Amino acid sequence: MVTLTREVIKTQSVRVAPIEAGYAYIRITQFQERTVPDLARRLTEAYKNGPLKGLIIDLRNDPGGLLYGAIGVSAALCLVLLPWLFRNAMGLADAARILIAAALIAPLAFFMGMPFPLGL
Repeated sequence: MVTLTREVIKTQSVRVAPIEAGYAYIRITQFQERTVPDLARRLTEAYKNGPLKGLIIDLRNDPGGLLYGAIGVSAALCLVLLPWLFRNAMGLADAARILIAAALIAPLAFFMGMPFPLGL
């Protein structure tokens, strides 16, 4: 007779690896409940090695998952990328569009209980 035990299997949906100085590779395999906090923790660890100049975000073969996770990741990355866009002399029209998008996405993530990374 075989005894089966039912348990929740926890997998890591976010992996971050440094590519070279100032650049990091982010792989998101699926949007799960822990994706946003894991992304925040991993990006914080990557920033400890020095300031980041760029990110490569790999979503290939990501089957989707929780909508909350996808919205949270989008909101977090918008908020992290906005200062970079303004520093690099982006045209006012483009910056305004992105700011409006972030203003619409951030409250959704907040009301859904998604934390923002890096203390944002």
